[in-house]
Amino acid sequence: MAFIGREEQMQAIEEVLSHPGYQGIILYGRRRLGKTELLWHVLSKHPQKLLFFTGLVDNEANNTLSFSKLIAKTFSLGNLSFPSFTDALEFVFRQAEQEEIYLVLDEYSSLRRAISGIDSQLQRLIDTYKRESNLKLVLCGSSIRQMEYIQSESNPLYRRFQLSLLLPELDYYEASLFFPERTEEEKVALYAAFGGVPYYLEQIQKGKNVEENIILLLSSPLSHLAEETENHLRTELSKISNANAAFDAIAKGAYHFSDILSFSHIPDSAILSDVLRTLQKMDLVESIVPINEPNNKKKSGYRIKDPTMRFYYRYLYPHAMERQVLGKQAFYDLFIQEDFQTQLVPKVFEDICRQYLTKENKKGRLNPPLFRIGTYWYDDKKAKKNGQFDVAALTSNGYVAYEVKYLSRPLSDADIGKEEKEASEDPLPLSYAGFFSKSGYDLKKEYPYHFYTLKDLYKKD
Repeated sequence: MAFIGREEQMQAIEEVLSHPGYQGIILYGRRRLGKTELLWHVLSKHPQKLLFFTGLVDNEANNTLSFSKLIAKTFSLGNLSFPSFTDALEFVFRQAEQEEIYLVLDEYSSLRRAISGIDSQLQRLIDTYKRESNLKLVLCGSSIRQMEYIQSESNPLYRRFQLSLLLPELDYYEASLFFPERTEEEKVALYAAFGGVPYYLEQIQKGKNVEENIILLLSSPLSHLAEETENHLRTELSKISNANAAFDAIAKGAYHFSDILSFSHIPDSAILSDVLRTLQKMDLVESIVPINEPNNKKKSGYRIKDPTMRFYYRYLYPHAMERQVLGKQAFYDLFIQEDFQTQLVPKVFEDICRQYLTKENKKGRLNPPLFRIGTYWYDDKKAKKNGQFDVAALTSNGYVAYEVKYLSRPLSDADIGKEEKEASEDPLPLSYAGFFSKSGYDLKKEYPYHFYTLKDLYKKD
């Protein structure tokens, strides 16, 4: 399969590689996001010598032996061995005084566990050789906490790298390129279940519909992507108390801090604050703040960032017993089908609309350009309740508000009139407004709004 997406990241990496002398890059992110594939795709285009070493979950001696063999093969040196991993690294730094060399230390977190003091050793080598060396060094890792630690002030490697990239999931549009033959509606549903993890998207089978792929890959007891998700969570969350309780509460619909605290039964708000802060640093949970009141904690909320993880905690985690004793079709019919189609997919569609606006804005296609994109909360004093625009943005001319409708029928004049009436309750300084509609529009009147359909969201760039 052709390499898909990552245009921004590739451009950033190429920019660093274009500079002479020593250059350092840190690339990190959760497993299965395609970090290694991205590096191979970029670096294989360059004629310079490339050493791509993957750290072993082993001791220093075996890592040193494996790295020595790679060096010997790359430089055609026959049998070669080094007393320590640091000696092998120093050899590469010295060779890079004569020629440009690319060195990737993949799974750097494993090397940190295997080799005591490797951060300090690497810092010494960088500082010793950076003026004469033409080494392009890339540290790559899946442990977000560890990879962020090596960039902190307390770590010897602080400020030794010119670029740091936390690799996100593919966005909704990039994800859809894995199955271009699907309808736009299928693409939304598949994104709601499988998100933007390349490894997951590669598993989706052409000959099966959305439901069949979910049952095959996610919801049945033998689904290997569910097992993959569970293993990832077990690895990442093993040292974080109450993480599963927080995830479970958010997946069931708890949005505000107070609701998460209540539904999760976490005993103390300070404990929940620590849990949510840690999960945000790990790129597993994100905070959603209204663009008109970014500091209003009562109106802010949290959501699980990865759609597949959201699917797991919404349907699989709370029904683990039923999943084992029911047939796979019966489990899907009873615990997934209706909620997935009527609740989860429409909610994910809102996020897709925000992603679309972000994509178009970055490409300079929106006028005026958007400064912030998110949600907008307001107080409906007449109804004595809070109101919310699903998708909103801030421009130099005021706010932009969109209503998002994932209905099986086109939006009518009556629908537009109802939204206009509700919006009139709040003195929102609108620059312009619009709608996103899954099923298009059946309008008899002219309106000064922007109207988007699914086809607009998935049109070719």
